[in-house]
Amino acid sequence: MHGSYTELLDREPEMFETIKDYYKFAFIRNPFSHAVSMYFHILLPYRYKKKSHKYLNGAIAKLDDYKDFNNYLKNIYITQNRYTFDDPHFCVDEWFKFEELDKAWLYLCNKFNYIPTVLPVINKTINENMLGLEYPSDYKTMYDQKGIDIITERCGNILEKFGYNF
Repeated sequence: MHGSYTELLDREPEMFETIKDYYKFAFIRNPFSHAVSMYFHILLPYRYKKKSHKYLNGAIAKLDDYKDFNNYLKNIYITQNRYTFDDPHFCVDEWFKFEELDKAWLYLCNKFNYIPTVLPVINKTINENMLGLEYPSDYKTMYDQKGIDIITERCGNILEKFGYNF
């Protein structure tokens, strides 16, 4: 389930109570990189066709609404805040940066006395998307100053807490 702790509490209160005492960790990703990754993920043909497309205000979004990346960032993109800082029931014992996944994996293996294995790469970039855009080799090429400002405003708490910047 992709969802927040509040959604879990609403849907499965017993499970929420059970996990309250578990060790919980979360990965956070550089919001600039995350926004680009989500943009291209949503535009994958199989994802796009099965997803309901809405603006943050609830209005229906059409494919043309995705053509302006800044429009997407400001009005459609669901930030990581939805599942973390904006969720009143969010609970985590330890944070890790997605960009340090291998290091975090070794740390967690050691913590739980687990013999580390190499993490498989399963989420490979697919260039086919609904707008025919090429996935950038550097996420920064997707941004102009307006886009940088949008992410800085919408994700400022993540940028500050984890030391991310453009």
